[in-house]
Amino acid sequence: MDKVFEKKKSTIYVCYHSLTHQVEDTVFKPIQVGSDQARFDLFETKDNTGDNISSKNDQYCEMTAVYWAWKNDKQSEWIGLMHYRRFLDFTQRDMKPDKFGCISVPQLTPKTLNFFGITDEGFYKCLEENPDCDGFFPKKWSPRDIGYQTVKDHYALSADHFEKDLSIIRSIIQGFSPEYLDAFDRYMSSDIGYFTNIFVLKREPFNKYCEWVFPILEKFSTQVDISNYSKQAKRVHGYLAERLINVFFLSEQNKNYKFVELDRVFFENVTNKHIQAFPMPPQMPEKETISIVIAADNNYVPHMAALIESIKYNCDKERKIEFLIFDGGITEHNKFLLRKQFHNEYKITFLDCSLLYKNIATHMHFSRATFYRLSIGEILKNHKKVIYIDCDTIVMDDISKLWDTDLEGKAIAAVPDLIMKVFVNEGTPSMWEAGRGMPSGIYLREYVGMHEKYDEYFQAGLIIFDLVKIREMHLSELSISEIKQKTYWFLDQDVLNKFLRGNVKFIDTAWNFPNTIMDGNCKNLDSGWQDKVRRDAMAPKLIHYAGYEAKPWNLPNASFSEFYWFFLRRTFWYDLVHGKVSTLHHFLDFEGTGTVYKAAENFWKKLPPSVKKNFLIPANTIKKYLKKVQI
Repeated sequence: MDKVFEKKKSTIYVCYHSLTHQVEDTVFKPIQVGSDQARFDLFETKDNTGDNISSKNDQYCEMTAVYWAWKNDKQSEWIGLMHYRRFLDFTQRDMKPDKFGCISVPQLTPKTLNFFGITDEGFYKCLEENPDCDGFFPKKWSPRDIGYQTVKDHYALSADHFEKDLSIIRSIIQGFSPEYLDAFDRYMSSDIGYFTNIFVLKREPFNKYCEWVFPILEKFSTQVDISNYSKQAKRVHGYLAERLINVFFLSEQNKNYKFVELDRVFFENVTNKHIQAFPMPPQMPEKETISIVIAADNNYVPHMAALIESIKYNCDKERKIEFLIFDGGITEHNKFLLRKQFHNEYKITFLDCSLLYKNIATHMHFSRATFYRLSIGEILKNHKKVIYIDCDTIVMDDISKLWDTDLEGKAIAAVPDLIMKVFVNEGTPSMWEAGRGMPSGIYLREYVGMHEKYDEYFQAGLIIFDLVKIREMHLSELSISEIKQKTYWFLDQDVLNKFLRGNVKFIDTAWNFPNTIMDGNCKNLDSGWQDKVRRDAMAPKLIHYAGYEAKPWNLPNASFSEFYWFFLRRTFWYDLVHGKVSTLHHFLDFEGTGTVYKAAENFWKKLPPSVKKNFLIPANTIKKYLKKVQI
């Protein structure tokens, strides 16, 4: 009877350092390399956990993943290493490679992975067909194919390699394990070998190789100064390991191992726009630190600076504050200016969110940064509580009072949305794409799904988050899935209301006072709310410039704009913003003095009456169009 094939615990680690198509199943496991210096949090498995050398990734390359597997994976009986675009063909097809020894494939997709057996099923099938092997390597490749005579020539004469490094590594082997010296010399004078540090090995030869190679590489570190090497040349430990694995298995000590050689597959395009890359989470804050989150792209940096300045101006000076900036593309220069302005008072951490939610559409005046708060629990996985504040706000009271709010077991604290209450009372229709023009109350009840709690709709520009509860609810996963499937009038604000209904501690409306509420809107509120709005207007705790015409940088004399201009003057950006606003306001003024108005008026006067009667465009249409081209 044939022996039944037994699947041994096998893990092939696939190295990633950036956002690409993820290869993962029960055998293939993504590992993020260089995690100590990474901007993004790509995978659960990282080379900077446990016993690791992640900080040396710029020198060791994928060998930091090999080291991590050696020290931390004690369960797998087979261990392998692949790269995000380089794999072995486990179908054993024996195809014709290019001059670099690779089978080049235009696109990495589930279909192409399956074609080359780069799946758990494909690997186990290959293993079953080779029951006596100790490992798998890419087919040997000869540097002669690209013009070099020997392996040594290929290293010594290639860019970013130095022949002296080979001499140093030879002397280390001579002193450290002289029994391998003959194998080193034979390999270097040969014209063929294994390349690119990809392999799958049984546990025993894998451990033996690691126990041999890492002390040699560490010894090399103490003997070579690479401080003046180029960025590419500094990867010398990875380059040397690529050669040393050949030396190890070519030696007399290890000649009895049996290996199967497989084609090396190279995927030219490995992008996947649907994958999200979260920024690396900051550490847990010090005790009593107030954590404030602001999401911004580069266009909103001046307004964010004014907001931070207003918080600084009003806050209890004895309280510690950290600012966590969800960065949607802020330039290095603007980051420098923000740090320069506030470095004596606050810790500012920029979290690169530029690769999040590129495939989700926005509308009206919203930017993609608005979606970042949906994943606040995942982005800040080491935090328990934060205050989230929109960029288009100015704080007028001590933010520590808000921080000290008791959430009474609720997931968030927020302010009722008074503008939405106006919309409901007026029967304002929703945008057509979201609810097909339903009256606001019906939109909230039926389309958003708030049902009988539709009157508890909150404004999301100011939220205190209990991140522990948010993570327990899987709010990020639910919200992102929802917003991809369905168009909402107020985007993530509607979705947050949908999933948090009944789980909100409502706080004083003065903490999110919309500046336009006094511009004719207040009269459409119930009498009780009208009285509260008038009291809030006398002493707002946070002014929210919500809406296009509400923003002082769009309309300089917008209600309560004096507070914005006061704090903006205390930043690096006042002259820049004020200059742009003054110029555009003069150019686009609709009160009869602007350049556009005068030109249009003169043009209109010269038109004959027969043309005028067929050329009537409502003034509001013109105004709406021109507003789109303002900053």
